[in-house]
Amino acid sequence: FMIKFCEAQSPSEGMPPVKVLPRDCPLAEKDGRPCSCGYIMYIGYNYQEQYPTRWDKVLRGAVEIMNPVWQEPQGGLKGNKKVVIPGTPPCLQK
Repeated sequence: FMIKFCEAQSPSEGMPPVKVLPRDCPLAEKDGRPCSCGYIMYIGYNYQEQYPTRWDKVLRGAVEIMNPVWQEPQGGLKGNKKVVIPGTPPCLQK
């Protein structure tokens, strides 16, 4: 799964950034505290599995999804059927 994660400058000077909900970023910025967001992708991965190579495609797919400059290779993706991988996550779109 993929979740959106945001953090803003702490209201207490000298303290590390604090986690905020995405909907609270505009309020933090209005208070003069910069706020930034990104995505965290979690993949359940069992390293002790008897056939770990079955996860290779899943991990490569996750890297492609999260890579902000990823483009489908010329000639398309290899495989028996076309695989659709979304482009840049909304937080990275400008």
